[in-house]
Amino acid sequence: MALQLLQANDITSANTDLVPLGGQAALDALLSGERDGMFIIASPRSSMVRTLLATEGLQLMHFERAAAYTRNYRFLSSVTLPQGSLDLTNNTPDRDLTLLAPVATLVSNDKLHPALATLLLQAVTEVHGSGGLFEQPGQFPTPNYLEFPLNPESQRYFESGPPFLQRHIPFWAATLIDRLLVMLLPLIALLLPFMRILPPMYKWRVRSRIYRWYRELLAIHPARAEEAGALGYAEQLHELDRIEDEVIKVSVPLSYADQLYNLRLHIELGAFLLKRHIVS
Repeated sequence: MALQLLQANDITSANTDLVPLGGQAALDALLSGERDGMFIIASPRSSMVRTLLATEGLQLMHFERAAAYTRNYRFLSSVTLPQGSLDLTNNTPDRDLTLLAPVATLVSNDKLHPALATLLLQAVTEVHGSGGLFEQPGQFPTPNYLEFPLNPESQRYFESGPPFLQRHIPFWAATLIDRLLVMLLPLIALLLPFMRILPPMYKWRVRSRIYRWYRELLAIHPARAEEAGALGYAEQLHELDRIEDEVIKVSVPLSYADQLYNLRLHIELGAFLLKRHIVS
């Protein structure tokens, strides 16, 4: 970035002695007079910036043409460091300074898990959301000033905020529920056809407890017993008693109780007809 700004002012390695120093080495070179100036990208509250501002003979450069730079380089923003904002006692700086600030971009590859993208943005919001000397509360993080495509999960975060579950429960619990939902959706899709045939199967299963006795009940008929005489009637009555004893043990849901009682009535009707034949 420094080389771009210098080149825009026709300052290159061909006409100027440029050295790629950084950190403490750059600071030492500037303080010793070995170098005339330095570019630094840091927080205004960093120890290096405070050291530079407190050193006599050094001053922070005021960009009078900041607007021109921001128009030509969209990744730059013009910010104002207010007078006395770093040290009210010593009035540091002693006047409002217009500076240039590049965008700090949080970049990831396409292998980053979507849940982690949201979690990272929540952490960034917690750290930078309160604002600072240059930014208003809630101004950062922001989807503006980007040179890379915005992650889809990040886009949803800026539009709607954190996911509903992560607003109310810890991240690990919200992630677990999300995974369970992903697993449950295909399962529900498989269960839907089964749920359609389940009620008829249940109905058939309950009715089979009742209807199976009609087969035996239909086998008992007064006309067939007449051929065997009184002994045939007695045997069929005994069979009806057995069926009745077994049916008493049958249990069905209340919604099917009427069919069970109909069966018992039919058994009693069969016994009545057999007894009438015996009497006659």
